[in-house]
Amino acid sequence: MKQERELYAKGHLVFTFIRGLHTVIEEDIKIRLKKDHGLLYPAFKILWILSFEDKMNMSEISEITLTNISNTYRQLVKLKDMDLVTIGSNEDARIREIRLTDKGERLVQTILRDHSNRTDLNLLPFLSNIPKEDLDIFIEVLTDLSRSLLGDKYTSWALNTSEYLKES
Repeated sequence: MKQERELYAKGHLVFTFIRGLHTVIEEDIKIRLKKDHGLLYPAFKILWILSFEDKMNMSEISEITLTNISNTYRQLVKLKDMDLVTIGSNEDARIREIRLTDKGERLVQTILRDHSNRTDLNLLPFLSNIPKEDLDIFIEVLTDLSRSLLGDKYTSWALNTSEYLKES
């Protein structure tokens, strides 16, 4: 019983720390997006995801954003109205092809360039101070957690996009 309580308490710490870190990092990104580009974070997440893919459907986007299809649909309509994405025609909205427009692609590239050149994300200076071996182990643990809890598709997408960012 004591071991179960200890494991439960450690699970609580993992959840609480990850949630807190997510909130702080997301807030840094939100401030920059709103200030520099007039864009809200949920919309940007979709643009960001589409920048790595030639096309996706609404269900696939929902799976990667970890949001429900209704929220994804609302964001896509706003992005379409801003001429940042195109939404193909199909009777079933969940499988319509979604693509970035040229304007959407340019916006994502501008945001990526701006963040790479003058980042004020609080996470990056901290990560640069962690020994490479420790950071690699931490990422390995997170990858295992992601694969177990979120599945291969989400985890593979994260790993593939990370590799793309390293090479670009």
